[in-house]
Amino acid sequence: MRRQQLGIRRLAVMALFCVSCVGLLLFLWSSFGGALPLAPRGYQAEVELAESGALTEQAEVRTSGVTIGRVVGLRPERGRTIATLELDDGVVPLPRDVRATLRQKTVLGEAYLELSQGTPGGPALADGQRLRAGAVQPSVEFDELLRAFDAQTRAALRSWLTDQAEATRGRSADLNAALGTLPSTEASLAELLDALEAQGDDLATLVRNTSTVFEALAQRRGGLGRLLVAGERVLGTTGRRDRALEATVRELPGLQREVRITLPALASFARDARPRVMRLRPLARELGPALTALGDVAPDLRGVLAGLGPLAAAGRDGLPAARRLLADLPPGLGDLDPFLAQLEPLVRHVAPYGRELTAMLANATAATQAEALDGSGRKRHYLRTTNPINAEALTAAAEPGTGNRADPYAAPGAARELATGLRTSQPAGCDGSPLTFAPEALAPLGERIATTLDALTLRGGTVAAPPCRLDRRPFPHVTARTPTTPSQGGTP
Repeated sequence: MRRQQLGIRRLAVMALFCVSCVGLLLFLWSSFGGALPLAPRGYQAEVELAESGALTEQAEVRTSGVTIGRVVGLRPERGRTIATLELDDGVVPLPRDVRATLRQKTVLGEAYLELSQGTPGGPALADGQRLRAGAVQPSVEFDELLRAFDAQTRAALRSWLTDQAEATRGRSADLNAALGTLPSTEASLAELLDALEAQGDDLATLVRNTSTVFEALAQRRGGLGRLLVAGERVLGTTGRRDRALEATVRELPGLQREVRITLPALASFARDARPRVMRLRPLARELGPALTALGDVAPDLRGVLAGLGPLAAAGRDGLPAARRLLADLPPGLGDLDPFLAQLEPLVRHVAPYGRELTAMLANATAATQAEALDGSGRKRHYLRTTNPINAEALTAAAEPGTGNRADPYAAPGAARELATGLRTSQPAGCDGSPLTFAPEALAPLGERIATTLDALTLRGGTVAAPPCRLDRRPFPHVTARTPTTPSQGGTP
């Protein structure tokens, strides 16, 4: 082995290399928070912590997310942890009213100390002085947050995390691709936020309306609960039919192509239908009040529809029976033809007398519906009757008098002609002859009673009565029929 003597130049190069390595190591040590030997001590302050958690030496000290120093020492004292902080020159001295909070940097528990800014220009802490005990705010660690949940919630969270692990197993490439799209997603989100900022007033209105909707939902918790239960059932049904849903999704591209073909025709139809729709606008304005009025009828309509239930149940048996009845009805209707042929003229004759028939039925109802209490206090029906007081009702006359307007075949609505005169078929009522008593009727009464009847009823033969109109026409519905004899082949 050949040996060479080291010259001054080689020794200088080696020394420079060793110094540069040491300097690089010191730089890396300092960058990662290590303390440099023989370095001057900076401004320090102490913080008393009830629990230090995962706080270690060289942990960061931050203010508003900016690192302003390091934790250079931790020591126990009376069951607490005293943390010594060394801060950068640009933030010292610390105000006395500064507050400290222990926070976690990662889910794994790496901690740092957060300091508030305090009051600029106020009283400051001296170098090495300790923050007052009330200035340290309690911190909530992640495990404490999990312990706040009850056993059922923790079990549900554990199940959810397990399901997420199963869902993402073998999907690392997909997750990586999703993370790769974050920049473009961020750009799109920025555009969305810019658009929302430009429509700030509309967004504020939307937020107010959303709060109104939430208040309405809070007042209807029962309905919201039923909606959530129904939604869970829908999702469960959808999960059980995942194959059908998959087939539907696969058919969507074909549907999209068909929609692209259909949309131009639909647009042309819309252009043609627009004038007709515009003409329907007045009808639409009238439809609003009609629908409002329909709301008043809705309860009755609901009752009618509810009442249709028993009818529909009865119709299951009734409709087949009605069908059989209708099938058997034509022969019976044919047998009714002779009877209906005789009934039709009678109905045709009675039809014009609608007013008279109505008055007769109304009078019969009014006469038979009267009620009164008898002597024992029981309610009884009685018959209303009216006895007309006139000459013919009180006495027996030899001939009809001037007040008689008898007409056995009165025309329809004849009573409406009372003011102008009633038609009568009795000539004696229209010739003005005075009404006289039959002699045999007055004989048993005596002279005094006969005179009183004459004064009260006959009034000397002048009786108050409507004008008389003699009707000499024969009854229009009666035709003379020649009697038949047995010799003529008929029935006598």
